[in-house]
Amino acid sequence: MSKIKNIFINLLTAALLAAGSAGTALAQFTGDFSQAGGANFDGGDYDLGMGVAFYADNVYAVGLSSPSGAIAVKYDLGGTVVSSAVLAGVEIFTGVAVNANGVYLAAQGAGTGFVVAKYTADLTFISSAAVSGDSSARGLALGDGPGDVFVSGSNWGEAGGNYDYKIAKFDSGLVFQSSSAFNYGGMEEGGGIAFDNGYVYITGTSLSGPTTYFVTAKYDAATLSYIDYSTYSGTAFLAAAQPSTSRLAVNPVSHDLYLVASSSYTKILVVRYSDALAELGSAEFQS
Repeated sequence: MSKIKNIFINLLTAALLAAGSAGTALAQFTGDFSQAGGANFDGGDYDLGMGVAFYADNVYAVGLSSPSGAIAVKYDLGGTVVSSAVLAGVEIFTGVAVNANGVYLAAQGAGTGFVVAKYTADLTFISSAAVSGDSSARGLALGDGPGDVFVSGSNWGEAGGNYDYKIAKFDSGLVFQSSSAFNYGGMEEGGGIAFDNGYVYITGTSLSGPTTYFVTAKYDAATLSYIDYSTYSGTAFLAAAQPSTSRLAVNPVSHDLYLVASSSYTKILVVRYSDALAELGSAEFQS
C-alpha cells in the first residue's frame, strides 16, 4: 500500500501497540484534543480511522495500521492515550460500541467471516466470535441494557451467491443468536447500523444497473423480522459500486435517524429520516 500518514476522521485516530499487550502507549502517539492537530499516531505506513465511541468520559477509536493490522485505542477526555490493543488474525476494526459489559468491535480479515470481538473497558481481550461467510463486518450497534450485539455487513458469496445486506445478532457474551438478510434487487453492500427503541436500522449501497443507491432498512430487534425500507431520493454514485462508507446515528429523544455517507468522491451527504424511514431532509458538504 502507498504510504499515507496521519489520516483522521473527526476523533478517529489510528493507533499501534506492541502485539499482545494492552495499556502501553508508544512514542508515535503525539498531540491531544486541545491541539489544532488533535491526538494522532504515525505508524510510518497506512493508518486509517474507521469508528469512534464515547463512554464513561473516554473516547474509543478503531481502525487499522499497516503492517500490524486491526487496532483500537482508548483516550481520556483530554486526548491522552490510556490503553490500546491489536487483534491477531484480522486486518481492520471497522466499528466500535461500548456499554457497561465491555467494548465491542466489528472486524474484517481475509477469510475470517463475520467477526466481532469483546474487550474490557481498558482494552484487555475477553473473547471473539465469527459467523461463517463473507468477511464483511462493517458496523456494530448495541441493544438496550445488557442487551444484544448487532453487526452489519454483506452475505456476498453465501447461499448460492446472494449479494444482500446482512445483520448478525449475538448476545452480550458473543453467543450467536440469529441473522437476517435484506435484498433490494441489486448488488447490496451493508454499511452502517443503529439500534433504537426496539428496532435495528441498517444502511449501505445497492448497485442496480449503472447506478448505486443508498438504501436503509428497518428490522424488529427481538426477531430480526423485516419491517420496511427507504431509498435516498438522490443517487449515491453514477458508477460501479464503491466501498460502503455509510454510517447511521439515532436521536434517542426524537428517534430520528441520520445517514452520513459519501455521495460522490468529493461530497459528504447527511440525510435525516423519521423512525418510520420517511425522508425529512438532506444536506451535502463539498470539499
